[in-house]
Amino acid sequence: MALVERSGHIVRSNERFNHLFGYEGHEIEGQPIEILVPKPFRTEHEILRAAYFDYPTTRRMSRRQDLKGVSKKGQLIPVEIGLTTVMVDDEAMAVAWVFDLTERTRQDERFRLVVESSPNGIVLVDPTGKITLCNKQACECFGYEREELIGLSVDALVPEHSTMKHRVYRRSFSEHPAQRPMGHGRDLFGRRKDGSEFPLEIGLTPLEQPEGTYTIATVIDISMRKEVERRLRRTNEDLMEFAHSASHDLKAPLATIRGVVDIALDDLQEGRIKEVDGLLRDVRRKAEQLSGLVEAVLELARADRVEAELSPTRIGELATEIAQERERDCEDAGVLLIREIEPKITILSNLTRLRIIISNLLGNAIKYRDPNKESPFVKLSVREAQDAVYLEVQDNGLGIREKDKPKVFQMFQRFHAQHAEGSGLGLAMVRKQVECLGGKISFESDSGGSTFRVRLPRGYTHDSIDPHR
Repeated sequence: MALVERSGHIVRSNERFNHLFGYEGHEIEGQPIEILVPKPFRTEHEILRAAYFDYPTTRRMSRRQDLKGVSKKGQLIPVEIGLTTVMVDDEAMAVAWVFDLTERTRQDERFRLVVESSPNGIVLVDPTGKITLCNKQACECFGYEREELIGLSVDALVPEHSTMKHRVYRRSFSEHPAQRPMGHGRDLFGRRKDGSEFPLEIGLTPLEQPEGTYTIATVIDISMRKEVERRLRRTNEDLMEFAHSASHDLKAPLATIRGVVDIALDDLQEGRIKEVDGLLRDVRRKAEQLSGLVEAVLELARADRVEAELSPTRIGELATEIAQERERDCEDAGVLLIREIEPKITILSNLTRLRIIISNLLGNAIKYRDPNKESPFVKLSVREAQDAVYLEVQDNGLGIREKDKPKVFQMFQRFHAQHAEGSGLGLAMVRKQVECLGGKISFESDSGGSTFRVRLPRGYTHDSIDPHR
């Protein structure tokens, strides 16, 4: 506490005041109060001091601003100040109570660091629905700068189709505030600055303040969790599909082999060596087919488990190379191979997975040509867009019947077994590889042929990869 006269000089101070600013005894008495004010604000403080003595009131300062005092050694001290006036020998003097906020400031900083370093987004919403505080993670979740989020209505973070409902929920929460988690039992989505949506979970905590109930919202982006759940569901579906299909597609060849062996044994007992020789050759062929089927199943199972190492890959050159390798197959099948490939397209991807995709799609188109059409063709196209590369294989082959379309990417599906042999795993493998690369595959098909389209993320900007690599 200090007593200050109108001229601004300190008349008296107590021991705690002296200790706070680093002075001893009566050393500070007689000094202008401005020596305790940071230099940039001293002139302004003189004006405010004069105004205070003209209109003296009891007041508390620094509620809406951070005040600093200056110690004898020049150190800044966070303070809060209370002022009142007293009369001493008919002269008005100011009594200043100075509170040291150093420890509170440290605690506030620790709390700020805790909030800022939280792995979850945190926003503080006032009673009107405006955001008054947010941490770094919240900014990253919603794609805003901190300055943009502060003052923004929290409704802007909700998908447009849910805005009206959210306002009702918000009012309901204000009327009946209680700590609660949200997102359990129903899917919630947030809206980023660019308008895109993402799945999230929210925890709400009311904070009572004199001006009303504030809400602390803890936001968790669960996009990764949803993707893992989707993959698990797909894996479980594949396992069920495999268990169902393998009972026939793997057991049937074994039954055939066993039957042929029984016949061979009978022929062997009758001394028909020539027939036995033919039957054993047939067994070997069946065994090789079964071995190939098992290897294909294992390759399909490995697709999800092997991490794809990504590197700059010239997909146009790869597609051209694979097309050249298939030219002999096309000639033998009487199929015209058409290429519409932009050769210099580069994509951040995995060469092995890309080769599997292109080879299988091209091989299928050739294999399932329509023998009744005069001019069978297969067209391989590779083109680029701003953020993606599009691969397309089109043919005028046998096509896929409407009832079979839902099963196209399932395992062990052969729709034209009378025209060509196969494991029924090719398109299932293609889908796996496309998804492992973060892409999407779709198709159109009728009696006039089929078109398979693959969209692959480019994975980089035009300027981020040396085009000569």
